[in-house]
Amino acid sequence: GFAYGPVFQGLRAAWSRDGEVFAEVSLPESVQKDAASFGLHPALLDSALHAGWFLGSSVEVGGVPFSWSGVSLLASGASAVRVRLARGVDGVLSIVVADLSGALVASVESLAMRALSVEGVSGDAGLTKDALFRLDWVTMPAPGSASASGAPVEEPQRLAVAGEDMFGLTDALREVGAESELASSPSALAAGAASVPGVVLIPVAGDSAADVAGGVHALAHRVLERIQERLSDERFAESRFVFVTRGAVGGQDLAAAAAWGLVRSAQSENPGCFGLVDLDPAGPVTFPLAVLSADEPQLMVRDGSVLAGRLVRQSSADEDMSPEWGGGEGSVLITGGTGGLGAVVARHLV
Repeated sequence: GFAYGPVFQGLRAAWSRDGEVFAEVSLPESVQKDAASFGLHPALLDSALHAGWFLGSSVEVGGVPFSWSGVSLLASGASAVRVRLARGVDGVLSIVVADLSGALVASVESLAMRALSVEGVSGDAGLTKDALFRLDWVTMPAPGSASASGAPVEEPQRLAVAGEDMFGLTDALREVGAESELASSPSALAAGAASVPGVVLIPVAGDSAADVAGGVHALAHRVLERIQERLSDERFAESRFVFVTRGAVGGQDLAAAAAWGLVRSAQSENPGCFGLVDLDPAGPVTFPLAVLSADEPQLMVRDGSVLAGRLVRQSSADEDMSPEWGGGEGSVLITGGTGGLGAVVARHLV
């Protein structure tokens, strides 16, 4: 089902021996001058992987690279290489790449391949090209059970609540058997302490007495201060700041919803430093320990269950969820409309 152009047809020769394949791969003369611009030219690496077909596979059609582990790049600019591929446990590949003199260029401890059917390549699998995606929430495993990756879910050792505990997090944690420290701010928590907790919960909520715009601005400033505090204070280098809201995902607290957007930006720039948890706006506050043990950037608690956000393809059954544009009348505001993605959205709407 794949169609490879001449640049990706670089496999020149291959030999097999006892579960190993040795191959010679080179770029066409027309693109060899481009090799110096890459650590390892992508067409050269792709052509090297073609030799893996000679190892044999239980997959009917083959597979595509899916998960890389232990990748090392030791030299750059190669236009021709020699490759050794070997199949390990569960069909993963180990790869060694050397230049024509025998000097190492790159190595890969394991590369897992994912099966790809002819139907998936040809577009006959019922998927719609350029389809819309929507946010869905999936239930996370409870503490002590296996996580999505198969690893056991661990409970955090030390917890703290920093700031006004307007949701009663300390009591909710105590009800599930976890103790937490309480401080007026992260700085107060760290003052004079030999170490700080690994997880710092920061409750945030909009001021119901303020106007909507003013409340959004005020809360965004407070959250930004906490983000900057986490990144600038070395005492929190090993701590994860988890911002806790109530009703931000459903729009009950618009200021907290804006804070979610701000923290999401910080998460993308600083992976692992920040977390988001939205508590159930209905009923008493519950805080399951799975919230703290799940390796997820954004979670919400509903009816006692912990849910994580996932993007799913929107099907025809979801069409009633599409926004109403008023028959082509009216105006649409696109924030960031002068950027690359915003410009594409604006052009699409026009």
